[in-house]
Amino acid sequence: MSNPFYIATTESVYKDHHVYLYDFVDSEMTPLLQLFNTAEAGVDSIHIHIASCGGDTTAGRQLLYTIQNAVSSGVNIQLYLDAECHSMASVFVCRLILLGIPLHISDIFFLMFHCVRANYGEEESIHYTMEDGVSSLAIYKTMLLHYCVPILTLDEVERIMKGEIIRVWPSELKERCSKLVPDEETIH
Repeated sequence: MSNPFYIATTESVYKDHHVYLYDFVDSEMTPLLQLFNTAEAGVDSIHIHIASCGGDTTAGRQLLYTIQNAVSSGVNIQLYLDAECHSMASVFVCRLILLGIPLHISDIFFLMFHCVRANYGEEESIHYTMEDGVSSLAIYKTMLLHYCVPILTLDEVERIMKGEIIRVWPSELKERCSKLVPDEETIH
């Protein structure tokens, strides 16, 4: 698999980084994690452009944790929702929104949430158990509740867990975000 991201950097007194997450996000993210781990407040500006089909939940959570640390350190981060995001990418976007990262939404963007699935040979199952006995569905539901509510409602989370696909369109996302963020200047 090719890299699921691309980083473009321009430098003057400040460093302006554009990160493009345009593919399935997996564990091949070391340069991306290094960028967020070494970014300096007042020096680095990171613009995350996303249009992703999703990816590995462990890799997604690791990236979220790293970005959350950069935000806590005062690094200027902006989020550009360029096209649709599915699955873990939608969870990722919701969490970044709840961190208060300024948001730019394109007209062709949407979030798509669905119940996780595991494919083992010819048999597909919406439920599998990790080695430690924790259900993948339990982990996913916890992620939805922790990272996506209040952007998603509790009713929507329950419907997703029952197998319904939920899409959140640009105007709907802007409306939901306006209820979260008192300063609407952060949503474009």
